[in-house]
Amino acid sequence: MIEITVVEGPACHLCQDAAATIAEQGRTLPVTLRTVQVTSQEGRELLGRTRAQLLPIVLVDGELLGWGRLSRGKLAALGPPAQAQEVR
Repeated sequence: MIEITVVEGPACHLCQDAAATIAEQGRTLPVTLRTVQVTSQEGRELLGRTRAQLLPIVLVDGELLGWGRLSRGKLAALGPPAQAQEVR
């Protein structure tokens, strides 16, 4: 299971977009989504650790995936590699 953490703020349309994108990918990837408010203690710690310039901050298994607009390509790359087909 892949744990995705989104640090979000109030009235953040990019945060809403990130959550929707992760939910969409969750249909094909084994992910759990956890949201953290940037105003919380944990949110402030993650903001300081990542030094992100924009919200949302997206972490995958505790590692920074990106901040600002979520890259759908980076998110899709988290999936299992395509199965090689045997050529006869």
